[in-house]
Amino acid sequence: MGKTNRLIEYLKELLSQTSSIEVYHEQAIRPSYPYLVFDFDSFGYSNILEINLWDKGSAVRIEDIADILEKELDKSTDINDDMRIILHFKNRNNVSDPQDNLKRRRLTFYMAYYNLKGE
Repeated sequence: MGKTNRLIEYLKELLSQTSSIEVYHEQAIRPSYPYLVFDFDSFGYSNILEINLWDKGSAVRIEDIADILEKELDKSTDINDDMRIILHFKNRNNVSDPQDNLKRRRLTFYMAYYNLKGE
C-alpha cells in the first residue's frame, strides 16, 4: 500500500474512533445519518485536513460530534512505523446545503505529515 492510501486508512480509523459515526473519504455512498466525509489537499508539512459532517433535520448531533473532534484532534500528534501526523484546529463553519433538510458543518485542521518510510 502506498503512502496516500496509508494516510487515508489512518485518517478513516482515527475519525471513526473519535466520532463513532460512518466515515468516508471524498464522498459518501448511501450514508446513514449523521456521517462524516474528509479530504486533504496535499502531502508535506503544510496541509489542510477538511472534515464535513452531515445530518438530517437538527444540527444538534453534528454540533456535538464537531465539539468532540475539535477537542480531541486539536494539537494532537501521532507517530507510527509509517508516518508522523500533527493536527492543529483551524476553523469551524456552518455550510448551507442545497437540500433544506440537511445540516452541514465543516471543520478544518492544519495537518503536518511526515512520511517515515522514505517514499
